[in-house]
Amino acid sequence: MSGKKRNARLEAIKAACQEYILGPMLEQLSVLLQETLNAANMNPDRARVERDPDDPDGQSLLLWYPTVNSPTRCSIRPSGVPRRPRQ
Repeated sequence: MSGKKRNARLEAIKAACQEYILGPMLEQLSVLLQETLNAANMNPDRARVERDPDDPDGQSLLLWYPTVNSPTRCSIRPSGVPRRPRQ
């Protein structure tokens, strides 16, 4: 396969991934998140799924959700909280 054909196919795959991730996947995750929070008697307005504006490929989603743990005991660093320096 020539380089041009390979690049064209890779671009087609990239476009298909972007379309799926930013379309059906984002929508399905949003609905699932809202349903899960409702089932847990939590406010569904405190969570959302959105496109990652820092991903130049448009193939990443950000999942925002309420914490149930103390921020100091989280295994995942909350958004907006700077990383602790390594010791």
